[in-house]
Amino acid sequence: MVQSKFKRPRDAANPQGTGPDQGETLKFTNGVKALIERRFDGYNAAIRNRLDEVEEALDTSGVKICLVLTFLGETLDRHASDDLATLVADTSKLAEHMSLEIVGLSRTYDWLVSEQAPNTIDIEITLENWASITTPRKAIYGQIKGEELARLSVRMGRHSLSATSGSTLAPSA
Repeated sequence: MVQSKFKRPRDAANPQGTGPDQGETLKFTNGVKALIERRFDGYNAAIRNRLDEVEEALDTSGVKICLVLTFLGETLDRHASDDLATLVADTSKLAEHMSLEIVGLSRTYDWLVSEQAPNTIDIEITLENWASITTPRKAIYGQIKGEELARLSVRMGRHSLSATSGSTLAPSA
């Protein structure tokens, strides 16, 4: 279950915004408790339309509920944090049935940046009939044998075969 909060900064000294306070997280904890207790009347149509799936998940042995609270600040109100920790502890007395992720602005930013970063592939291939250019960017291009490309496709996955800045290209002599 994910709860996100966007709160404008209270002052210029805290430009990234603030974390939710105890009152705001109380709504989240109450919603989680209602889900576990199967009190679905307060949920919107999106959840009520999937009640069969929700109840099946709740009935599945070993299922874990992951709570994610994300917001634009960096720190969560101490009382809100205590309430969430208590909910997780109470639910997981005999076995871990629930986990909690607190996600502030820095972590969200890091996720977004890593999601957009291209995967670096470090491989050596032999190029034949190769040439190079230096503008607008330095590049080496050429041909490789089809069987080598097939092996790379199997090893790296077919979506990973474009040469990136981390690739090592070895032109043949």
